[in-house]
Amino acid sequence: MLSTDHTHGSTKAYWPADRSEPVLDQTIGEALREAASRYGSRTALIDGILERGRRQWSFNDLLEIAERTARPLLTQFTPGEHVAVWAANSPEWVFLEFGAALVPLHRGFDRLAATGK
Repeated sequence: MLSTDHTHGSTKAYWPADRSEPVLDQTIGEALREAASRYGSRTALIDGILERGRRQWSFNDLLEIAERTARPLLTQFTPGEHVAVWAANSPEWVFLEFGAALVPLHRGFDRLAATGK
């Protein structure tokens, strides 16, 4: 929906919030556990590479791999500590995303922007 600021004559992009579903107070890990409980062996993720024999994972697989990914992170970092990850889009990125709370870096960042050095 576009709205017009009649005072300045400018047009602003605006889309009102969708309030048809409640905002849930849960972590991404809790959401994945709920999805695994509900959908179990159903397909959750398919590798985007267009070739025969594409890898795929169920919701149960995704939960197990995400939890396995989180365990070593918890030995090195405390919950709430920031960790930067620079990686290409891949299923492994999804595993890490579910295994940890991530703030994606823009791929256009240079070393100075990424490290501050």
